[in-house]
Amino acid sequence: MERVLTTQILADLKEKMVFLGGPRQVGKTTLAQSLSHQDSYLNWDYPSDRKRILKLDLPNTKLWIFDEIHKYKQWRNLIKGIYDKNKSSHQILITGSALRFNAKRGRLFTRTVSFFAPLSIVSQRIELRKAI
Repeated sequence: MERVLTTQILADLKEKMVFLGGPRQVGKTTLAQSLSHQDSYLNWDYPSDRKRILKLDLPNTKLWIFDEIHKYKQWRNLIKGIYDKNKSSHQILITGSALRFNAKRGRLFTRTVSFFAPLSIVSQRIELRKAI
């Protein structure tokens, strides 16, 4: 399942920004980090990353991964501006356990592709651990 999801996310990143949501502990962050260098990963929960995001001091990488940025009240406007200004040179992946994918995204709707990390990823890992 993860491999199929990875392939689809990489394909969609070429055209739009990608949202990856789902329950806690299903591997969203691990999957996102596997797509690029560690430098491209910014976590809103980490104070120095939060400051970098707000200052627009973004990594010198093609892919920018924003984890848990939905906790910022103005995240939609911030991400929309970052995407519109940089879409020809950068790709954006947004991850989060509480990320809501619905029509309320408003202006982001036409700029995004959304994925939901299924619980089957968790159950596959549990079965693998049982086998070991």
